[in-house]
Amino acid sequence: MKTSLRISRFLIPVLALGLMSGLPLCFAQPEMPPMDGLSFLKDALLAAGASALTSEQESSIKARITEFTESRQKPAQNTAVRDARAAYESAILNEDIAAATTQAQVIGNAQANEVVQREIDVAAFAIDVIGILKTGSGQVEALVSKTGANQFVRLILSTAGSPRGFGPPRGGPGPRGRVEP
Repeated sequence: MKTSLRISRFLIPVLALGLMSGLPLCFAQPEMPPMDGLSFLKDALLAAGASALTSEQESSIKARITEFTESRQKPAQNTAVRDARAAYESAILNEDIAAATTQAQVIGNAQANEVVQREIDVAAFAIDVIGILKTGSGQVEALVSKTGANQFVRLILSTAGSPRGFGPPRGGPGPRGRVEP
């Protein structure tokens, strides 16, 4: 009895220490390689039988992606919107629907202008990428004939990323291929 008590006094803390030291290893996340934002474009080129991206094309497109994502990360400091928002909230507190309506229109117009500018920036990005692809031998034509014009544009836009991240357009070419009806 005394021997088992001595063993348990020694063994239980050693086991507890062993479990606690191994616990962080259980919750450690595996090291993931960085996502290649061009993988879906590369897969689509391969599926379309087009020539692969050259290293020059790849580096040019990656530079455009970096420029585009960095420009989107800068928050707009629109003081007119901030002032309109304050006036809008003040109008609500003062129960002044006419002033609130006026300020809501100012806020809405500013937001609409931001959306239009964002769409223009995305279009300019896509046009740049298409221009880079046109330096290859028939890449654009092969992709358009394989995927269709709309899917091709969506594929190009997907290289810019989206709120759901990089990836192929829905129903478009990707790791699993395009599903034909």
